[in-house]
Amino acid sequence: MSTSLLLFLPKIVYKINQVINLSTSSTKYYNKEKKMEELDPLLHSQLRLAVMSILLSVEEADFVYLKENTKATAGNLSVQIEKLSTAGYIATKKDISGTKPRTICSMTDHGREAMQKYVEALKSYFAGL
Repeated sequence: MSTSLLLFLPKIVYKINQVINLSTSSTKYYNKEKKMEELDPLLHSQLRLAVMSILLSVEEADFVYLKENTKATAGNLSVQIEKLSTAGYIATKKDISGTKPRTICSMTDHGREAMQKYVEALKSYFAGL
């Protein structure tokens, strides 16, 4: 998966949400015969998707790196990392760097499979373009 696609996934998700809202609010845009693939709700969050996208391109990333690259608050990022970890999409390990605690995240095989399915589902939304 290319890095440029990974960087735009959160924006694509936003656009898909707009399309979904149009299709459910107006029959003009709704096609009953075409079943849209279900998007993983855990990955459909902009911040969680950003974290997963970053972890796809690196072996591991620490909390500070993720915070800087997602521009998230520490509290929000911590909650989202916990959700991804609970789902088994990422693994976290904690250690001490000097006198400071350090959280390191890496994507699990289950997380890679979930991202692959998510991207395939996204592609199905654009099949007619």
